[in-house]
Amino acid sequence: MHDLLEAREARFGENQSLFRAVNERVESISDNGANRSPVSFLCECANTDCDNQIDLSLDEYEAIRQDSTHFFVLHDHVFPDVEAVVEERASYVIVEKFGQDGRVAAATDERRIAP
Repeated sequence: MHDLLEAREARFGENQSLFRAVNERVESISDNGANRSPVSFLCECANTDCDNQIDLSLDEYEAIRQDSTHFFVLHDHVFPDVEAVVEERASYVIVEKFGQDGRVAAATDERRIAP
Protein backbone atom coordinates (compact mmCIF):
# COMPACT_ATOMS: atom_id res chain seq x y z
CA MET A 1 0.00 0.00 0.00
CA HIS A 2 2.84 2.38 0.88
CA ASP A 3 4.48 1.75 -2.53
CA LEU A 4 1.20 2.53 -4.33
CA LEU A 5 0.87 5.82 -2.45
CA GLU A 6 4.45 6.80 -3.29
CA ALA A 7 3.90 5.90 -6.96
CA ARG A 8 0.75 8.02 -7.04
CA GLU A 9 2.56 10.94 -5.42
CA ALA A 10 5.43 10.63 -7.89
CA ARG A 11 2.94 10.63 -10.80
CA PHE A 12 1.31 13.80 -9.44
CA GLY A 13 4.73 15.42 -9.14
CA GLU A 14 5.62 14.45 -12.69
CA ASN A 15 2.31 15.82 -14.02
CA GLN A 16 2.79 19.13 -12.26
CA SER A 17 6.41 19.35 -13.32
CA LEU A 18 5.32 18.90 -16.94
CA PHE A 19 2.89 21.82 -16.64
CA ARG A 20 5.65 23.88 -15.01
CA ALA A 21 8.00 23.11 -17.92
CA VAL A 22 5.36 24.31 -20.39
CA ASN A 23 4.89 27.46 -18.32
CA GLU A 24 8.64 28.09 -18.38
CA ARG A 25 8.38 28.18 -22.18
CA VAL A 26 5.36 30.50 -22.00
CA GLU A 27 7.35 32.85 -19.78
CA SER A 28 10.38 32.85 -22.06
CA ILE A 29 8.20 33.74 -25.05
CA SER A 30 6.35 36.44 -23.09
CA ASP A 31 9.36 38.01 -21.39
CA ASN A 32 10.40 40.67 -23.83
CA GLY A 33 11.21 43.21 -21.14
CA ALA A 34 8.30 45.46 -22.01
CA ASN A 35 5.49 43.03 -21.26
CA ARG A 36 3.85 44.07 -18.00
CA SER A 37 0.37 42.79 -18.80
CA PRO A 38 -0.82 39.46 -17.39
CA VAL A 39 0.21 36.31 -19.21
CA SER A 40 -1.99 33.20 -19.45
CA PHE A 41 -0.21 30.24 -17.85
CA LEU A 42 -1.47 26.66 -17.54
CA CYS A 43 -2.92 25.65 -14.19
CA GLU A 44 -0.17 23.57 -12.57
CA CYS A 45 -2.47 21.07 -10.89
CA ALA A 46 -1.90 17.32 -10.86
CA ASN A 47 -4.86 16.62 -13.17
CA THR A 48 -3.44 15.75 -16.61
CA ASP A 49 -6.80 16.58 -18.22
CA CYS A 50 -6.77 20.15 -16.92
CA ASP A 51 -6.37 22.82 -19.57
CA ASN A 52 -7.44 25.79 -17.49
CA GLN A 53 -5.38 28.93 -17.62
CA ILE A 54 -4.42 31.37 -14.88
CA ASP A 55 -3.40 34.94 -15.66
CA LEU A 56 -0.28 36.08 -13.80
CA SER A 57 2.13 38.93 -14.23
CA LEU A 58 5.67 37.83 -14.98
CA ASP A 59 6.67 39.17 -11.54
CA GLU A 60 4.01 36.99 -9.86
CA TYR A 61 5.18 33.97 -11.83
CA GLU A 62 8.81 34.59 -10.87
CA ALA A 63 7.92 34.96 -7.19
CA ILE A 64 6.18 31.57 -7.18
CA ARG A 65 9.03 29.91 -9.09
CA GLN A 66 11.53 30.86 -6.38
CA ASP A 67 10.59 27.65 -4.55
CA SER A 68 10.81 24.37 -6.48
CA THR A 69 7.95 22.87 -4.47
CA HIS A 70 5.49 25.73 -5.09
CA PHE A 71 2.86 25.60 -7.83
CA PHE A 72 -0.16 27.74 -8.71
CA VAL A 73 -3.52 26.03 -9.17
CA LEU A 74 -7.18 26.95 -9.27
CA HIS A 75 -8.93 26.97 -5.90
CA ASP A 76 -10.74 23.69 -6.54
CA HIS A 77 -7.68 21.92 -8.02
CA VAL A 78 -5.86 21.27 -4.75
CA PHE A 79 -4.88 17.69 -3.87
CA PRO A 80 -4.60 17.87 -0.03
CA ASP A 81 -2.99 14.44 0.27
CA VAL A 82 0.16 15.68 -1.56
CA GLU A 83 0.12 19.46 -1.20
CA ALA A 84 -0.80 22.25 1.20
CA VAL A 85 -2.14 25.69 0.36
CA VAL A 86 0.47 28.26 1.41
CA GLU A 87 -1.17 31.35 -0.06
CA GLU A 88 -4.58 32.27 -1.43
CA ARG A 89 -5.02 34.78 -4.23
CA ALA A 90 -8.22 36.02 -5.85
CA SER A 91 -8.21 33.63 -8.81
CA TYR A 92 -5.79 30.90 -7.70
CA VAL A 93 -3.86 29.44 -4.78
CA ILE A 94 -0.20 28.63 -4.31
CA VAL A 95 0.41 25.11 -3.08
CA GLU A 96 3.51 23.51 -1.64
CA LYS A 97 4.20 19.90 -2.56
CA PHE A 98 5.37 17.52 0.17
CA GLY A 99 6.46 13.89 0.48
CA GLN A 100 7.44 12.02 -2.68
CA ASP A 101 5.55 14.60 -4.75
CA GLY A 102 7.71 17.40 -3.33
CA ARG A 103 10.90 15.46 -3.95
CA VAL A 104 9.93 14.88 -7.59
CA ALA A 105 9.06 18.57 -8.02
CA ALA A 106 12.45 19.65 -6.65
CA ALA A 107 14.39 17.05 -8.64
CA THR A 108 12.74 18.03 -11.95
CA ASP A 109 13.00 21.80 -11.54
CA GLU A 110 14.92 22.91 -14.64
CA ARG A 111 16.13 26.02 -12.81
CA ARG A 112 17.79 23.98 -10.08
CA ILE A 113 19.35 21.26 -12.22
CA ALA A 114 22.98 21.99 -13.08
CA PRO A 115 23.72 21.97 -16.84
